[in-house]
Amino acid sequence: MIIQKYTYQFFRDISTLGGIFFYGFILIFLLIINQYELFKKLFIALIIVYFFAIILRYFFFKERPVKEKYTNLIEKIDSSSFPSLHAGRASLYSLFAYYNLNFNLFIFILIISLIILYSRIYLKKHYVKDILAGVLIGILAFYISNSLIIF
Repeated sequence: MIIQKYTYQFFRDISTLGGIFFYGFILIFLLIINQYELFKKLFIALIIVYFFAIILRYFFFKERPVKEKYTNLIEKIDSSSFPSLHAGRASLYSLFAYYNLNFNLFIFILIISLIILYSRIYLKKHYVKDILAGVLIGILAFYISNSLIIF
């Protein structure tokens, strides 16, 4: 029972690394260290991920494994399981790390990203298909962002 408690807490905490606040922290950090091009790419990619996710969540609402209550449209979109925004952001971390950082740091970020993906299933926030759709949207957003930001 104690192991389950700590396992749950571990995955809950890891899951926050795929959240919007941590992503925002990374964006602010990039500005502080004068990585403006990478900031622009990650910011545009985030907007693209949200655009596709919100459209899909609006038109193809899917209950989470543990259903969440909602009383308005914004809460309904937020309580939709498909696609996973955490997965979209985690895939962006990995792709940008692969193309912009050294190999060892990329491997570390990739492992963290995979744990984030698993945490969403473990915490009963998403199904595997939701995670895969989020990853695909993240990959799409990465390539669109890289093709848009030329300067």
